[in-house]
Amino acid sequence: MQLKADAGRDTTIVKGDSVWIGSRLCGLQNVVWYDAGGNVIDTGAPGLWVKPTANTFYVIEQNVCGQYSRDTVNIMVAPMPVVLKYYSLSPSFGGVGEAVSNQWTTTTEINTSHFNIQRSTDGTTFYTIGKVTAKGAGSYSFNDQSPLWGAGGLYYRLEIVDNNGLKTYSEIRSVFLTTDDSRFTITPNPSKDFIAITGPNIKQISIIDISGRTLILSKEKNINISNLMNGVYLLKIETADGNKVAQKLLKMP
Repeated sequence: MQLKADAGRDTTIVKGDSVWIGSRLCGLQNVVWYDAGGNVIDTGAPGLWVKPTANTFYVIEQNVCGQYSRDTVNIMVAPMPVVLKYYSLSPSFGGVGEAVSNQWTTTTEINTSHFNIQRSTDGTTFYTIGKVTAKGAGSYSFNDQSPLWGAGGLYYRLEIVDNNGLKTYSEIRSVFLTTDDSRFTITPNPSKDFIAITGPNIKQISIIDISGRTLILSKEKNINISNLMNGVYLLKIETADGNKVAQKLLKMP
C-alpha cells in the first residue's frame, strides 16, 4: 500500500477569511491534523476549514498498517486591504427629496481601488448602487438618492475592491425608510402644536427641515412643534439597537 497524505496547496488569504486545506476526497484514512504548535486539531478528516490570523502551517499525517505519510501546507495571511473605523447610515430629507447617506472612515488602505456601495431589501441579496474611488485612509460618503421609500427596511454594505480584484465586505447596516411603519406612530399628524411618538426602544428623536437642518433633537416622546414654520419635515427616530426610522411630519397652521 502506498499512502499519499495531501495537505493541499500553499495559499495566501486576507486576514479574517477562512480557507480549505487538505483534500475533498474521502479516501484518506487514519488521518491526524496538527497546527504549527504541534497540537491536534482534527482526526479522520481528509480536509477541513481553518481561519488563521497570522502566517502559519498545518501538517497532515496518515498511518495505515505501518505505512506512514505526511504533508505540510503553508498559509500566508495578508493584512486586510482596508480597516474600517466607522460605517453608518443616515436618512435625510433635502430639497431634492429623500436620501440615505452612507458615511465611512478608514484607518488603513492597502492596494485599494474603490468601494462599491451595495443595497438590499432583504439583507441577503445585494446590488451595487454606486462606486467611490479610494483616495487613501480618511472619510468617505455616498448618498443614495433613490432609497425605495415605502419598501420597509433597507440594508447596505460596502464591497471593498483592491487593485488585483480581491473583494472584501463591511458589516451590514440597516435603516427603516417606510413612511407607514406600523411599529411607530406620530399623533396627530398633521399637527399644529404637540405630537406624541410611540414605538419600541426609542432612544432619540430628530425633526429635520427640507434643507437638512436638525431643528429639534429630543429624547422625549412628547414634543412641542408650535414654533416650527408650517410645512413638511422629516421626523427621524433612532432606536436603542441602532436602527433608524424616518417618517414625514406635516406642520399645519
